[in-house]
Amino acid sequence: MATPISIANIARVAAGALALVWALVALGEALAALTARGVDVLLAAEIATAALLATGALMSFGRRRWWRFVLVIAAAALTVVRLVSVLGTGDTLLVATSVAMFVAIAVVAAAATPGNADGGRTAGRPNPRHTGVPPSRPHIS
Repeated sequence: MATPISIANIARVAAGALALVWALVALGEALAALTARGVDVLLAAEIATAALLATGALMSFGRRRWWRFVLVIAAAALTVVRLVSVLGTGDTLLVATSVAMFVAIAVVAAAATPGNADGGRTAGRPNPRHTGVPPSRPHIS
């Protein structure tokens, strides 16, 4: 029998994929800027927040604890760093894409609700691993 795939698991993987793509694009742009103009504070902050976003994406793929928190905080931090870095340039496309990616990651991560993360296998009954109740075993006669 096939294992059911829940909307929460699909959303978790989708949020991780969006975050990983955005982190790799940001790292690529930061490395290109590094070779063109050298290191500055905003560039170092963009590299650090992009690496944190990639870490959050990998955490979501592995279903690690606090993956949603790390993903949303890193996406917000990367958005803020990018907004600050383009303040004087007026690059509206970078501002629009940064805000759109943050909103997309936050919405998809919110769709991965913790109550649905197990595919509904424990819906309506307690999980024996968390309640201390031993699992039931079929009676063999």
